[in-house]
This record gives sequence, C-alpha cells and structure tokens, in this order.
Amino acid sequence: MFANFTIDPNQWMYILLGGMTGAAVAVLIIVMLYFFSDYRKQKAYRERILKRLDTADMMMRENMTQDALTIYNELLLNMPKQLEPDIFANIKHREGNCYYAIALSRNKSENLMKAIKAYEEALTSGNYLKKPEVYLSIQTCLGDAYLKISELYKKGEYLLKAINSFKEALKLNTLEADPVNYAFMQYKLGSAYKMLADAGGDEGSIPKAIEAFNESLKIYTAETYPINFAETQNHLGLLHLSYAENRDREANLLMSLEAFSNALKIYTIEKYASEFALAQKNMGKTYALLSGVRPETEFFLNAISSFGEALRVYTLDAQPALYAEMQSSLGNVYMGLSKLCDKDENLRKAVESFDEAMKIYTFETTPAEYAAVQHNQGDVCLLLSEDEDTEEVLDKCIHSYLESLKVITAYSAPLAFAAIQSRLGHGYRNLAKLRDKEDNLDLAAKAYAEALKIYTAEKYPMDHREVFLALEKIRRTFT
Repeated sequence: MFANFTIDPNQWMYILLGGMTGAAVAVLIIVMLYFFSDYRKQKAYRERILKRLDTADMMMRENMTQDALTIYNELLLNMPKQLEPDIFANIKHREGNCYYAIALSRNKSENLMKAIKAYEEALTSGNYLKKPEVYLSIQTCLGDAYLKISELYKKGEYLLKAINSFKEALKLNTLEADPVNYAFMQYKLGSAYKMLADAGGDEGSIPKAIEAFNESLKIYTAETYPINFAETQNHLGLLHLSYAENRDREANLLMSLEAFSNALKIYTIEKYASEFALAQKNMGKTYALLSGVRPETEFFLNAISSFGEALRVYTLDAQPALYAEMQSSLGNVYMGLSKLCDKDENLRKAVESFDEAMKIYTFETTPAEYAAVQHNQGDVCLLLSEDEDTEEVLDKCIHSYLESLKVITAYSAPLAFAAIQSRLGHGYRNLAKLRDKEDNLDLAAKAYAEALKIYTAEKYPMDHREVFLALEKIRRTFT
C-alpha cells in the first residue's frame, strides 16, 4: 500500500542541523526573554533605590539627619555591595556624613568611629577614576573625622591618618586646577600637623605645619579672604612661638610677632574682640620672651602695651582668670624693665599688677598660680627694699614668700623651695636692721638653714657658699 520511502543520508544531516538550529533559536529566545525580564527587574530595583536615596538626601539637606540615616541603613541592609558597587559607595559616603553630623551633638566618640568606618568602606567600594571629585570629597570627610576623634583620644595615629587623607585630596586639589580648595586642604593639613606637634609629635611636625599654612596664604590674602587670612596667621604665630623653644629662638620669635601683627590687621576689638584679645595676649608673651633674648627697653614696653590691649577685653568681671593671667604677666615684665630703667617706678607697677592678680588667685582655688605670683611679689619687694628700706615693703616681702611656701615645698619643688628660703632669709636679715633685731636674725638663720638642706656643697657649690656665708655672718653676730 505504501511505496518504499528512503531518505538520503545527506538529508538526515540537514534535518538534524535544522532541528538543532531551531532548538538553539528557541533557547536563545528563552534566555533573551529571561534576561530582558531580569534587566527590567534590576532597572526597576535600581530606580527604587535611587528614589529612596533622593528622599534621604533631601532629608539630610533639611537637617533631618536621623531620618536620612534610617533610610541609608535600610538601603545598605537590602542591597549587596557587589550588585551596585558605585551606589553602595555613594550611600556609605552619605551614611558617614550622617554619623559625623550626629557626633557633633551626642555620643561623639561612637558616632565618629562609625563615620570613619563608613568613609573607609566607601573608598574601597567605588570606582572613582571617572569621578575624582567624589574621591576627593570622601578623603576630606575622612580627614575631618580623624581630626575630631584625635581631640578625644589624643592619639597620634589618628592625626597621621588625617594627614594622609588631606594629602590624598591635595593630589587632585592643585593650586592651578582649584586654588580655593587647594588653600582649604593646605589649611586642614597645617591644622593636623599643628595638632600633632601640640600632642608631642616629632619636632618635624612644626615646620610641616608652617609650610602648609604658608601654602594656604597664597590664596588666603587679607583682601580676598580676610578671616581665613587672620586664622592662618594666628596659627603661624603660635607655631613659630613653639618652634622658638628649641631652635633659632630670636628668628622664630620675630616671625611669630609678624604673624600676630598680620592677624591683628583683621582682628579689631570692635569686630572680633575675643580674637583681638588672644592675639594681643600672644604678642605680649612673644615680646616678653624676646626681651629675654635681647633685653631692650622697646621689647619690654611693647609687651606691656600688648598685655594692656588684651586687658581691654579681659576685664576683672568678664574674664577673671585671663585678667589675673595678664596682670601676672605684666608684673613680670615690669620687674624685668626695672633692671633697665626707672627701677623704683617699674617695681611699684609690678607690685600693683601682682596685687591685681591676687584678687583672683587664691591658695584654695588656684594654688600653683597663687604661689607663683606670691613668689614674684616677694622678689619685687626684696628689690624695692634695696632702695626703700621700709618695714612695710619688707613685711610684704616676707609675707609673700611665706605664702608661696604653702605650696612650694622641699618635696614638690626643691630648687624653688631653696631659692625662696634663701631670699626669705635676706628679707628677715634686712628687717632686723629696722626692728626686733634678734628675733628677725633668728628667723633669717632658720630660713638659710632650710635652703642649705637643698643647696649642698656637692651639688650646688655656688648657691651653698652664698647662703652659708650669710648664715655664718648671723652666727657671728650672736656670738
């Protein structure tokens, strides 16, 4: 019924290939449909994330920081880093900003550490080759966070990490490409180095801080950025003041004066009273130190003038502690000036200044400052007694030394104790010339004997000899 039906072998090959091609096309269509469907899902998912991200960013701009943080945390919880690494890094950056902002008002340490962790994750998650400005922003934020945390723990490692972040930012913020941000980064870098120096870091931190601040001044001029200029000059003044302790004393003190003078071009008492007073105070301190290097009348007078300017702000009622500090400093300067000119007049001004300081410094509340001023007051009165051999001056001298010895003991400060006991002996000896000779000479002998417990012949031969001879003279008087 059926005719014989045979298929050529070549036809079998065509049939097989056709079937395979059809199957492949079918599979390809299925795969394309699957991936197209998955792509649409991913696109919709990405759009939802970006929409939520925009909402959180808006909240952040409206200072709704905690609400924004809640959304960022929710997004991070539900989105694997590998799926959208750039978006993940972006959210981490914003999360860090939230924790940093919250740290300014509460749980400072905990939130700063969270901010640092977020910034570091952001740096390792994103690809910033095409978005260098984002990399720069994160490094800057990270540096700021490390600076803040270093204020709490005083650890040099945090400051070194801050410095590294600011240096990274400066690779992009060049003077030519972005002068304003270059100055800003150099200022931050200088601040980090200054904090490292203040924390007892290596001495090399000071010149690096000076270099960075000077770089920022290429942009921060008095005309274009007056406040930034003044702040930077003030930092430079303090750095040169610190540097003067260890090297090129006179040169650094002079550079310090120049910097404070520049700051005062902006910091006037009418507009910036606090900054004005602080700069004047530091100028006075610098002039006083310079007078020790070069004892010239001009330096003493300039120190007095600067401290006087500071006292226009640091009044007894408004700033009692700073008022006392300025009066104590004035007393020391007047005492130094008395060696060059108008001895009695300047010594009396020193007494007045120390008396003003003593309105604030008491044995109970500020024992160290109290003792220091009483010690200096005793020295001034002893010098005055050389020309004004009056009981009143010597009584004040002896009283001041005795008050200082309530704090300065042979155990706590042996050399200062010995010096005061020696001068106390001189005071009693001089008073013996005016009244109660035997009693006062006996008290002088006791004071000298106390001094000799510290001034031994082996350790302090010169001081020992001076006090020993004074004591022997008294003993001969009694015999």
